[in-house]
Amino acid sequence: IGQPSAPGQPPAIGQRAAAMRDTADTAPLPLVGEEYRGRRRARRRAGRLNLRWFVVVGVVAVLSAAVAVPFLVAEPAASPSGSGSVPASATSTGATPPSTTSSEPVTTQAGIPVIVAPSVTPTPAWSLTLQAESVSNNALGGGAAKRGEVVDYLGNWPNRRQSGWLEFRHITVPEPGAEYQLRVALRYETYCGCSQRQLEVWVNGAHVETWSFTDPDPGVRGVTVTLGAGENTIRLTHPSSPSPAVDWIEIILP
Repeated sequence: IGQPSAPGQPPAIGQRAAAMRDTADTAPLPLVGEEYRGRRRARRRAGRLNLRWFVVVGVVAVLSAAVAVPFLVAEPAASPSGSGSVPASATSTGATPPSTTSSEPVTTQAGIPVIVAPSVTPTPAWSLTLQAESVSNNALGGGAAKRGEVVDYLGNWPNRRQSGWLEFRHITVPEPGAEYQLRVALRYETYCGCSQRQLEVWVNGAHVETWSFTDPDPGVRGVTVTLGAGENTIRLTHPSSPSPAVDWIEIILP
């Protein structure tokens, strides 16, 4: 039985038996009972752990992207070179208004160039200022009197026989028939004991305006008048009320 078989013949019975024993020793044993169920549970736990890791990694990636997107999209606000931050006083946009004396383009904080026109005070085409106390081009009468740099007691004052008046005469203008702005500077120099003062403006014999004063300082009043060719006369007075003192008048052609 133990001898080898001849070439081309099937193996001997003893050799087949030995081969079967070797195969039986190396083949994996079938899993039974608790061992089999334990391995199945281990595989299920491993699968659940892998799934959880995938979920955690996905959530972390989404949160990281959500945090990073605003920083990537937002534009950094650059301050002007050497001037620090721009105060928000400006403008619909929150920038500092540029100087009104320059017409050069100014770049705002938003980077938009804005051309600001220079602020220019209109220069009148023609103007004339006359002082009330001057004797060359004016006249006064009635109860009016000069008091330093003003003419006072214009209008109707108590204990004065006549209403005081002041006239600016010999006024010639460059454009006859045009409209001019007449400005009159007024002051309170003498106490009148009245609740209100009034002053009438007459131009070339025609009444053009009546002013009433109740404020502590009458200030400067203005009215539009038409001046003609040749010499014009402006009269300041009031027939029944005391008037403020007159300092000067100004005639302006816009």
